[in-house]
Amino acid sequence: MPDGSFSPASGLRVGVVALGGLGGSGRVAHDVACGLAMRGHVAMSLTCSGCQFGPEVSTWVRHVPVRAPRTPRPAADGWVLELAEDLERAVLEHGLSVLSVHYGVGLAEAAVIACQRLRRRGTSIRLTVTLHGTDVTDLPRDPEQAHRLCAALREADEVTAVSDWLADVACETLALGGRPRVIENGIDTSLFRPSTQTPARRQSKLVYASNFRPVKRPLDAVALLSALRAHGHDARLEMIGDGPLRGAAKALTRTLGCEEHIDFVDPLAQVELAERLRGADVAVVTSESESFGLFALESMASGLLLAGWQCPGLLATLRGEPGLGEALLAPLGDEAGFVARVERMLMDPKHRRELSARCLRLGRTRFSRIRSLSSYERLFEVARKEPYSWPRDARI
Repeated sequence: MPDGSFSPASGLRVGVVALGGLGGSGRVAHDVACGLAMRGHVAMSLTCSGCQFGPEVSTWVRHVPVRAPRTPRPAADGWVLELAEDLERAVLEHGLSVLSVHYGVGLAEAAVIACQRLRRRGTSIRLTVTLHGTDVTDLPRDPEQAHRLCAALREADEVTAVSDWLADVACETLALGGRPRVIENGIDTSLFRPSTQTPARRQSKLVYASNFRPVKRPLDAVALLSALRAHGHDARLEMIGDGPLRGAAKALTRTLGCEEHIDFVDPLAQVELAERLRGADVAVVTSESESFGLFALESMASGLLLAGWQCPGLLATLRGEPGLGEALLAPLGDEAGFVARVERMLMDPKHRRELSARCLRLGRTRFSRIRSLSSYERLFEVARKEPYSWPRDARI
């Protein structure tokens, strides 16, 4: 391995199963697949046709289309059984030894069914499931969905979560008998990095990059920009992504009279996103629930300040810099506090420099992509074919 990290005795053949649309779980699955391929393993991306990260994945790994959803949806026999059939076929055709499933609801169940069918045919493979967020905090609020997910997780060889907070919530929400291992998401600091050029004095640029779903509260970003301009700030907002609330966000810009100052951009490849971030000042994360905050950390690693709402998962990610989360983020629903925090970032140079240094330090040092990849690599090596074998309070 070029980075000198953990090296398995023999190469792995891993199928990485993920949702196909824009979202943190797909991003992490993409990074895992590419990282394994770069380390000499065979890695295949098992997701839908036309997936968001398809063009990038094809550079490093083979994309095998399967009938996976693009966005999170409740588990239902129809699509779950179709996906199970596709996963079974992929394992047999490509000689896979591990299925690494990213996002629990529906996908984990399909992978379990595929593994059961394979065992009946004399083929055994390792199955790991990584929980990412709404697969624990949202969809399992339905008792049937919680039951289906819990049953699937108990059949997996290993279950992981992307943060301590999410691992704890999974135990509480799903009544698991063991705590998932924690493998925190890693930031590619060679890609997400500050600009080396000092920009000329210009208007302030804010950027939002996420799904346009209710849990992400994209309309709050529009309202923020409108308030800043109403207070006399020369600010512009770039909203990157897609989803069911994109139309509503555009309509709100017209209602508030700020459509000339907000740009809507289709989802971007990571290289393009990193370039956009280097030209911005503040990353806006208006989610009411975040399990980790991947975009927030990538933005800080790129030299941006962070603004948005306080939510437990994101605050836990920022705890490496005591008090930083509370300084950057307003309590959910405190619109005046939200605007005031951003105004101070824009108007108080000393305050901005202090926060910028702390954001940059946390974004570039706390979450190593190499460490994250090495943890997944070890996980695939040590996973055993023993139902519900993952231990309590484990960290790999």
